[in-house]
Amino acid sequence: MRGRGARGTFQGPRDWAAEEEPGRAHGPHVPPPGMLARWWGCSPEVVKGDPVGSAADVWGVGVLTYIMLSGRSPFFELDPIETENRILAGRFDAFKLYPNVSQSAALFIRKVLAVHPWSRPTVKDCFANPWLQDAYLMKLRRQTLTFTTNRLKEFLVEHQRRRSEAVTKHKVLLRSYQGGQPPGPQ
Repeated sequence: MRGRGARGTFQGPRDWAAEEEPGRAHGPHVPPPGMLARWWGCSPEVVKGDPVGSAADVWGVGVLTYIMLSGRSPFFELDPIETENRILAGRFDAFKLYPNVSQSAALFIRKVLAVHPWSRPTVKDCFANPWLQDAYLMKLRRQTLTFTTNRLKEFLVEHQRRRSEAVTKHKVLLRSYQGGQPPGPQ
């Protein structure tokens, strides 16, 4: 049985050989292509199985910021391999941000969603970003901005639907491993 460790690493035995892609390392800690991209918030280094640091967290902030300012996921595609390719290329559509999003907000997203971890700003740099400062002009601009929440609501409904589908698939798969019998009391 495979599970997630306390720090998010993949643990447990599994034979990835049948799913192996030439030229790509696999093993108990490196899932096959498309597996991690189902979690469209993963940074490129997580998808590749490279070591991660705080730059991966900065990437996550970028994904959440994009969602809040667009009502869409920056990398999600129905095909997990295509999602993975978009993440690895850092390919997202800045034109899908709400029309009145400031240039400084769009620039912040571009910086934190940089493909290479070394080219992303540090957490300290993010806090110092002009878009996040309490400058007088920024405060005025924020007070006059309004965004419709329809796209964000649609995003949340679709996200919940996909999660429910995944849970249902996992329950069916788990039952098939247990011979169709529900688990007994522990």
